[in-house]
Amino acid sequence: MRGWANYHKNVVSQATFNNLDDYIFGKLVRWAKRTHPKKSWKWIKNKYWGNLCPGRNDKWVFGYTSQNDKVRYLEKLAWTKIERHTLVKYKHSPDDPDLKEYWENRNKQNEERRLAQKLTKGKNKIAISTNYKCRLCGQELSSEGLNNLHKHHIVPRRLGGRDEYKNLIYLHAECHRQVTLKGELNPDILLKLGVKALYDKRKDRWIVHKTIK
Repeated sequence: MRGWANYHKNVVSQATFNNLDDYIFGKLVRWAKRTHPKKSWKWIKNKYWGNLCPGRNDKWVFGYTSQNDKVRYLEKLAWTKIERHTLVKYKHSPDDPDLKEYWENRNKQNEERRLAQKLTKGKNKIAISTNYKCRLCGQELSSEGLNNLHKHHIVPRRLGGRDEYKNLIYLHAECHRQVTLKGELNPDILLKLGVKALYDKRKDRWIVHKTIK
């Protein structure tokens, strides 16, 4: 569903997305009622629908909470942001040396768009926080090298670091190896990552004090 929506998001498709969400909702309601014929609608609604998507004030998200307390939910097509395809400006040739900056910016935007389409909403939010760059080397994150990206906890989980967006960044595999070898809380490493971590004696854990954009 996410791939289909990304394919059609460059055209006038918002109304179609809304209509399809209504159609899917009807099918899900029918399935739930047939699965639990002796249960009331209130019971069914509380079991399968709720405010399950972090960061969205939507109480009608279909999903469930697994045994390990991990929330799984069905994304809505209407959540897909409509992005118009940007046409190349008239007489803007890639062979024109005076337009080098224009084509570099255009290629960068296209690469970020491709990367965003291949990542889930949560993973893309982590990539956006570093402007689609590896904080250690400063190089771009590539959509062709997703297997070469490592999710890094700025404050390690063994020291109280949490799975929070402000504590997560993407690094290249080789950069992540360097961080591990030199020490995750090495002041020089933290400075390169653009963060400042402090030890909270009252809570007996490390916290991310400041993130430099």
